[in-house]
Amino acid sequence: MTPEVHYDYKIGVPELVDYKEIFSSDTSSFGGSDVHNPDIKIPVAEPFGEAPFHIKVTVPPLAGILYQPVRK
Repeated sequence: MTPEVHYDYKIGVPELVDYKEIFSSDTSSFGGSDVHNPDIKIPVAEPFGEAPFHIKVTVPPLAGILYQPVRK
């Protein structure tokens, strides 16, 4: 498996609220390449998988990311 960045990767989300990345194991402090998603992600009102909505993110190579809803 070759390390590869995946752009516009769909992730299903449960709510129609904005989302922000709160963790990426690809940061330089973990020895990663610093591929991350600094922008707020706005969900699309279209089902994906078991979720009623989805966001599109950049998935770093060989890393994990976590998102959190942004409550206004």
